[in-house]
Amino acid sequence: MKLAYVCVFLIVCSAILPVEMKGSYISSRRSRTTRYNDYYVNGAQNVTPQLGLALGLIGLVFFERRRKLDDKSNDKNVIKFTQNGDTSMMIEEPSKYFEIVCEEMDGVVSIGVAENIVENRLPGWDKTTIAYHSDDGKLYNQSEKGQDFGETFAKGDVVGCLLNAEESTIEFSLNGKLINSVEYHGDFNALRPAVGADQKSQLVLRTY
Repeated sequence: MKLAYVCVFLIVCSAILPVEMKGSYISSRRSRTTRYNDYYVNGAQNVTPQLGLALGLIGLVFFERRRKLDDKSNDKNVIKFTQNGDTSMMIEEPSKYFEIVCEEMDGVVSIGVAENIVENRLPGWDKTTIAYHSDDGKLYNQSEKGQDFGETFAKGDVVGCLLNAEESTIEFSLNGKLINSVEYHGDFNALRPAVGADQKSQLVLRTY
């Protein structure tokens, strides 16, 4: 947003500055160098608005492209779990990589993939669901019995999930570092991002 303000400032200045500079040399210089000075001042008057306008427009174009790129690559969704008790949700849009930012969490948060979910159960516990859980760092692969997988995660952490169809693996990361992966030999195209929590929590989901 600051870049947009700077661009507008440059465009406004390009219109104001030439008025204040007009005739400054013509009224004060009458020597042999007057022609040179007049050329210099007039040149500056001509270049200043053009340069300011060009920089402003270029900046606005860059700002707009950056905003659209951010909107396209980061589909930011704030997910709020407002009640206590096991709850899960699945995102309908497929995504090869997605991540959650744990803004607020009082209990267990899970992140993973699913073909179908049971809304009053955490992802990973039921058939066609696989999820990494925050409280014990375990992976739940279509079972209520977790397997040792990685570190626990908490408020402020960023947890990512990558669907690597070429290697037939689902990979999880924590704050940008690969934690572990699990083999998957099902239909990757049928998998969707899934998150869950057992107490009041707020997550930011980013899909790519």
